[in-house]
Amino acid sequence: PFSYFLIPYKVIDFAESIISGIFFVSNFLFYFESGYFGEALRLKPFIHIWSLSVEEQFYLVFPILVLILSRKFKLLLIFLSLAFVLSLILSEWFSEQFNNANFFLGATRAWEIILGIFFLVIEKNKIIKKHFVKSTLSISSFVVLVISFYYFEQKHNLPNTKLLVPLVCTGLLIIYGKENLIVRTVLTNSFVRLLGLISFSLYLWHQPILAFIHNYNLFIIDFLFIIIFLPFIFGVSFCTWKFIEVPFRNKKTIENIKFAKFITIATVILIAYSSIAIGTKGFLYKYSQNDKYLVSINPTDKGRYVRSKFE
Repeated sequence: PFSYFLIPYKVIDFAESIISGIFFVSNFLFYFESGYFGEALRLKPFIHIWSLSVEEQFYLVFPILVLILSRKFKLLLIFLSLAFVLSLILSEWFSEQFNNANFFLGATRAWEIILGIFFLVIEKNKIIKKHFVKSTLSISSFVVLVISFYYFEQKHNLPNTKLLVPLVCTGLLIIYGKENLIVRTVLTNSFVRLLGLISFSLYLWHQPILAFIHNYNLFIIDFLFIIIFLPFIFGVSFCTWKFIEVPFRNKKTIENIKFAKFITIATVILIAYSSIAIGTKGFLYKYSQNDKYLVSINPTDKGRYVRSKFE
């Protein structure tokens, strides 16, 4: 309902992002529209779901690949290794030449997901057995990962080979984090565990709330706002996790049939609303005849036109 009161071109952007998100292609939509950073990041409520689309594309393709090569595990690993190398090379090349495509498209993100598969293989086969080695890998990975938060910036044009370091450290922490007392103490304290549990809700909520605040100019984003906003977003995310995520995962509470019905109804409503929003040109009928031309102008389209002519 909050989108209804946006100006028309923003309503259309909003509706398109909903439909593309439902069908797991929002990364393509945002690639063609604009980059992830700058004004787009501030004003687009659902720009952050591009990563879910990349993940879902993988979840649709990978199981089919596993079924085809289910009895040829070595061949599967060889295929994945080749895909990993090709995707990594592509992301390194695109990071300098085509940064926007590199950020959004699955071909340059595939190696990151495949790396996760490699760590699954390492964990299942218990390749490293000595406790001292595991403990050392755990603490060193933790330190490097913390440093990487401060090291990486937008200018590094991620993803590329630089991202290998924090990704490898993350994989090692997932497998061996419990092997080091210091790391285990930090990562398993009650507050950090709670953060982990509500992290998906935090991820989903933060962008739309901030984007609507920016779109409606509700608050000045300063230090005081951050102090107030953080407890608020944590509270909202906790409630979503507690009263939506947890019940939905419990088949005794919500059976598969009920779940399917709910998802179908919700999807139909979202697509219907989005289609109406696009069909009415962003609810353009709300405005007087004198204002319709002005409010229907999309400044990002004009910007793209200018760039295409002068670059």
